[in-house]
Amino acid sequence: MNEKEFRNNVAAQENEPLFFKVQGTRVYPNPAPEDGGGQDIGFGHKIQPEEYRRGLIHGIRWKEGITREEALIILSFDIKVHEGRARNKFGSVEFDKLPRAGQQLLTDFSFTGTLNSFPKLFKAIKERDIVGVLNNYKRFFRYRGKLVEMHRRNSFAYRLIKELVDEGYFK
Repeated sequence: MNEKEFRNNVAAQENEPLFFKVQGTRVYPNPAPEDGGGQDIGFGHKIQPEEYRRGLIHGIRWKEGITREEALIILSFDIKVHEGRARNKFGSVEFDKLPRAGQQLLTDFSFTGTLNSFPKLFKAIKERDIVGVLNNYKRFFRYRGKLVEMHRRNSFAYRLIKELVDEGYFK
């Protein structure tokens, strides 16, 4: 999928009404759904201490709320940051050799903060092992002390895995 489709799909995963406070046309910070998650704004952007201090996220003033368009701008910056983290974790040479769907899958894992939690998935991707990928891609988060499956996120990951299958990536 192209970059805009990927961004919009990530936005859709993060746009869960339960975790979002929308007043009129502006989006305001809200507690992140996962235990100890701090505060999110827009499409899952974790507000960092420096952003609190300065009142700016990627040059956008956020304390009075942000528009959907501003949230999408922040998301585009965040995706680039997480793509870099995924590239570093996976290995830049290997990452760059992956089909775009594979790069996007790893970027999405970085976006959800689960990049370090799936060594078996990374190994399976590197080895082009579809069975290993399918056995290790599902994500969960802790909410009020319970593990909750990230159904929408997992469906999105499956869609990217299917693109890899359709492209003939796996052995």
